[in-house]
Amino acid sequence: MDERSSGPEDASATALADDWSVLLAVTEQLNEATVREATLQAFLLAAPRRDEAEVVLCTVEHDAADKPEWLSVAVVRPAAVRPARAHVGGRYHLPDMPFSRVWLEQPGVPVLVGSAATDPRIDPVLRDMWAAAGIKAALMIALTLRGRVVGVFSIQWSCEVPLGPREQRIYQILSRNAALLLENMVIVDRLQAALAERSAPLIPITDDILVMPLIGTLDETRRARILEVALQGSSAARVTIIDITGVPSLDVHAAALLTSTAQALRLLGVLPILSGVRAEVARDLMSFGDALTGIVTCGTLQAGVEYALRQLGKSYSRAI
Repeated sequence: MDERSSGPEDASATALADDWSVLLAVTEQLNEATVREATLQAFLLAAPRRDEAEVVLCTVEHDAADKPEWLSVAVVRPAAVRPARAHVGGRYHLPDMPFSRVWLEQPGVPVLVGSAATDPRIDPVLRDMWAAAGIKAALMIALTLRGRVVGVFSIQWSCEVPLGPREQRIYQILSRNAALLLENMVIVDRLQAALAERSAPLIPITDDILVMPLIGTLDETRRARILEVALQGSSAARVTIIDITGVPSLDVHAAALLTSTAQALRLLGVLPILSGVRAEVARDLMSFGDALTGIVTCGTLQAGVEYALRQLGKSYSRAI
C-alpha cells in the first residue's frame, strides 16, 4: 500500500486555500458594511487575537516638496475589550517619528511588530509612547494610490502577538482595499464639508447687514453649523438677519438654536433679526418667553431688511 506523507507542496496549497477563504470573508463583509466602524471590523477577520486588536486608519498630508509630513487619525475601531487608544483628529509630525521611515520606505508592504518591547526598529520615544498607551504589538502599512502615499492602515494589540508570513501575505493584498476605503472616506468628508458650508451661508447685502437664509429641516448637524457660521461670520456686521422662510417647522431643539444664536449675536454687539416668522413658528417661539427679549421678528425677509436699514439710518432704495 502506497502511503504518502504530506509534503511542503501540500502545506503550501493548504495555506493558500486558507488565505483565499479569509480574503473572501473579508471582501463579503466589506461589501455589506454600511458604516466606517463596520468596514474596519471586516479587516480584523484576518487578524490574530481580534478581541485585543484596535484598527486605525490615518491620512497622510504632504509638504511643499510632496514628502509625507503629517499623519492624521481619520477613523478608529476600538478593541472589543477596552476603550480606544487612538483618537480621531490626532495629528503626528512624521519627521519626528523615526519609525515612520520603516513603513514609508516600503509602501504597500505590512510592517510587523510582534513585540514592541524588543523590536530593534522601534526608537525609544515611540517605545515609551506605545508602552504608555498599552500597545504591545502592531501591524502597519503605508497605503498608496496612483504611486503616492495617501495614508496608513494599522492594527494595534494590547498583548504581544506572533505575526508572520500569513499576516504579511493577507494584509499586503488587503492594503489596496484599505487605500480605496480611505480615498472614499476623504471624498465623502470633503463633500459633506462643502454641503455644510452651503447649508448655512451668510450673504452680505450691505457692509453692515448680513442675511442667513435657512432652508429645510434643521437637524443636529446643521444646527451646530448654523451657530458656528453665524458667530464667526457676523463679527464685523452690525445686523444679522436669520431668515427661516424656507424652514417648514421648528422642533424644540431648532427653536432653541434660533433663540440662543440670536442671544449670542447680541453679546457680540450685533442686532439679530428673525425673518420669515409664520404664525405656527411664532407659537413655537413663544414658549421661550424671556429668551426672545431684544430679538426682533419680522414676517418676511423684505420687512427684516427694511427694519435693519432703518436702524442703521439707511434707506431701502440706497441699499439696493
